[in-house]
Amino acid sequence: MSKSLKKSPPSLLDFAQQWPVMESICSGLSFRDIVSLSRTSKQFSTLPETMSRTQLNISSILKPFVKDPEALRLKMAQTNTNIVGNTALDFLTGPYD
Repeated sequence: MSKSLKKSPPSLLDFAQQWPVMESICSGLSFRDIVSLSRTSKQFSTLPETMSRTQLNISSILKPFVKDPEALRLKMAQTNTNIVGNTALDFLTGPYD
C-alpha cells in the first residue's frame, strides 16, 4: 500500500495552526460553542480570549457604521451614551447564534 493512501485527512487540530482557517471556522460559532471547543484540546484553550480580542471587539463591530470607532467610543464615554438595539444584541450573542 502506498504512503499516500495511509495518510489521514487533516483534522481540526491541524487547522488550529492556520489562523485564517480557524477564524473562518469560529466565525460561524456562538461564543458558547467557542468556549466548548476550547475545552476539547490544549491547542484550542486560548480561543475564547483570542476571539474576544478579534471578533468580539466593539471597535471592529462599529467600523462598518462609523469612520473612527475610537472617537465615537470616547464621545460615548464622555456623554454616558449606550448602543442599543440589534447592534447591541449582535455584540452580545454574535451574528450566528
